[in-house]
Amino acid sequence: MKPIFLILINSFVLSYLYASELPDTLNLQQFLVLAEKQNGAVKSANWNKRISEAELSKMKRLRILPKLRLKSESGIVPDAKGDVFNPPADTLGVRPLGPFNRTQLEAVQPIYPISRGKKFLQAAINNVSIAEAQYKATLGQVNYEIKKYYHATLLARDLSNLAERLRSEISSRKEEVEGATSLTISSTYELNLASLEIDALAREARDQLAVAKQALLVSVGLSLNDETIIAANFLAPLEIHKENLFELSEKTIMQRPEWQELQAGIAATKALHSAALDAFKPEVYIAGGIRYAIAPGRTDQHNPFVRDDFNSFGGGIFLGVKQSLEFHLMSADIVKAEAHYKQLTSVEEGLENMLRLDVSEKLNSFHREKDNLNNYVKRRKIARQWLKEAKEEYEFDPDTLRDLIKALEKWAEIEREYFEQIYQFNLSVAALEKSFSNTIISSENQDSLH
Repeated sequence: MKPIFLILINSFVLSYLYASELPDTLNLQQFLVLAEKQNGAVKSANWNKRISEAELSKMKRLRILPKLRLKSESGIVPDAKGDVFNPPADTLGVRPLGPFNRTQLEAVQPIYPISRGKKFLQAAINNVSIAEAQYKATLGQVNYEIKKYYHATLLARDLSNLAERLRSEISSRKEEVEGATSLTISSTYELNLASLEIDALAREARDQLAVAKQALLVSVGLSLNDETIIAANFLAPLEIHKENLFELSEKTIMQRPEWQELQAGIAATKALHSAALDAFKPEVYIAGGIRYAIAPGRTDQHNPFVRDDFNSFGGGIFLGVKQSLEFHLMSADIVKAEAHYKQLTSVEEGLENMLRLDVSEKLNSFHREKDNLNNYVKRRKIARQWLKEAKEEYEFDPDTLRDLIKALEKWAEIEREYFEQIYQFNLSVAALEKSFSNTIISSENQDSLH
């Protein structure tokens, strides 16, 4: 109990110190590192791994060290002086009570079949591998969610800034219209409608920003009221620093946590099946023990033919054979282990095909979103140029206000879609990294033009 208490205290202190040193702003990588320490699902998977490691340590000791059992009993018994030939004169009266202690130490060391312990050990080793694969899978899923919420927060922030820019632009045009007499009444209606639409857009962007940030904080393992903010100023396309992604996929597909968990499970069930077969073999063991009993108030019976449970000392070592006759139960264990083994092997080929399909889909999605992003870069350039020329034409001829509003609306539409496309591209990269066995192929790029 004491070691567990100390571990909990140390974990609390380290968490407090870590939290106190947490910077006010974090980039994506810092959020990921923090989540590995703070996220509840990741911590649970890590503790599950620790449990399997403890079980492995137990199996290692059982295979090397003998089974030991110490039994000690203490109490009080009636005093008795004499022996079977000279018993106490009063055998019915109440006699004084005295202390009594009996201690027994036993040791058992199996010597055949020695391979059975080795098979249980192999199963425990593979159970650790299963727990490690589950931990990697959990961490990969959490990392993906953090990346999603991180980029969603930046997207909502950019959309909110876009709404404010539009609000400022429309407000300035409304002031100009109010002071102009040559403009039609429809121009005023169009500006008022545009203003209301921008108000709705701004409100939606603010709500999305709040939700995305809260989701990010929860995924990392921070409080909803935490003041930590994203260090990046805007949403930018991730920079890819891996060239041959298809070749990388071929290298990493067998490193997927799902595949590693399956392979470790197959190996573990195979070892347990073999151990179940060994149960039909007789178990040969060496055993020994020491027994000591003392009751000072009772006479020690030195006659070897007289049993004395209160004053004795003895021990011995012997060779033993043990065989379970519950063959029906052992047969059921074999059938169960074999069925479990065949169950896992039956999905092996299907899982490999599924993983390859998943990688293929993620690669296709990445290239599609990349092409879409390049397309939006071109469309954004055209929309900006259109808006620039519309403004210049409006300055020359105020009657072209409707054309300016149309250009402004189209620019705002493409600008919003451009930000959303960056988000979709970054999300496809995150999904691809998860599909690549959590291999990082990108980094933040805040040098891009916005």
